[in-house]
Amino acid sequence: MKYYITEKQYIGLVNKKKTLKVANQILEELERNRKNLNEGVMLNEAVVDTLRKYVKRGLLTVGVITTLLANNVSAQDLMTAGVSPNQIRVAQQGQQVNPKAVERAITNNLQRAGQKGTLEQFQSLDQQTKTNMINHIVNQTGGDLGKLRNMDISLYLNKAGELAGDQYAKIGEQRQITVDTTYVDVVRDFATEFEFNSAKLGNPEQVQKEFQRYLNSFNTIDKITIVASSSTLRNTGDFENKTWKESSQERVDVIKNLLVGMEYNLGGCGANESNTVTEDMIDQNINGQNGDGTSGEQSPFEVDQRMVDSYSTRGLDSALWKSASQEAPLFDLEDLKLDKSLVDQYKKYQYVKVVISGDVVETDTNEIVNLDYLKLQAKKDGTTIKNNPKGRQQNVKILTCPTK
Repeated sequence: MKYYITEKQYIGLVNKKKTLKVANQILEELERNRKNLNEGVMLNEAVVDTLRKYVKRGLLTVGVITTLLANNVSAQDLMTAGVSPNQIRVAQQGQQVNPKAVERAITNNLQRAGQKGTLEQFQSLDQQTKTNMINHIVNQTGGDLGKLRNMDISLYLNKAGELAGDQYAKIGEQRQITVDTTYVDVVRDFATEFEFNSAKLGNPEQVQKEFQRYLNSFNTIDKITIVASSSTLRNTGDFENKTWKESSQERVDVIKNLLVGMEYNLGGCGANESNTVTEDMIDQNINGQNGDGTSGEQSPFEVDQRMVDSYSTRGLDSALWKSASQEAPLFDLEDLKLDKSLVDQYKKYQYVKVVISGDVVETDTNEIVNLDYLKLQAKKDGTTIKNNPKGRQQNVKILTCPTK
């Protein structure tokens, strides 16, 4: 089964506010210069040096220049720093042209020309692509919207490949990824997250974050099963005087309370439909391999007659120390006296496994790219327009989301 997802689920929201971020960074640096330098010449040199640094890094785009001009950075300082006069002119024109006025001019042009299909295409564009188209037209007309009367506007949308020719300006780019899904069981043992002989989690917030990461890798979740077990060693600590099933149930309840109500969506960016973990999705099994809540071999304590007599004398219910295991202990108490670490061999039977079952996205993917182009062509009366530099994109942005 195939699903369509955007790049948002694969990479992350990258550079969404890059222009504003760069402009603010420059303005903050210029403000520090103004506070620290009083000499006019020194201040001017510091301003130019700061701007030149960003020019060399290729960060002074038209959008950044527009923001700087709006915040009292002079065109002269920009030119001294190496910004081309053409970029400054375009930025100044961008300050003066109302995008709504450009949109109206485009609409009027298409209506007059009887280009109903192109008008419908224009009206259907998403906001970012429409903005890219408006910016390109402002650039090509020098902000003189009257020139649109002498131009034919054509749109070429959802193209699978690049259109050759300088007359085509790329105004939009959308990426879809076809992915196959497969049914899996994801298993994670959370026993080590609990305090010793207790149902208290050491760091519940971190455990919930880990659950979120697992949940967001699923397109659909059929069920979640919590499988808990104790070793045959008698409970102590917070679990003193509790059966193995009772202690496992307490740990299962803690995990269940974390999971119920958690929302998840494939990729974790909200681009796909969100789902919520409900209580009826969660199954549990606290029987263990031996059926009484324990797994593994008998405890050396439960077969040692001295310990059995001690439990009887103290009045301990046999359900608290006598397991249903039919396998002999891993060692006897005499061995344990010589090597206390032997008891660690029983830890493997103490687990709280969470099994998430459902459809996940496979690694292999196929990317589908849809490109949108604008073509401006002068009418036969001899009007001229600029050629779009080959390969130049018109501030195309693809919103992406970091992998969880």
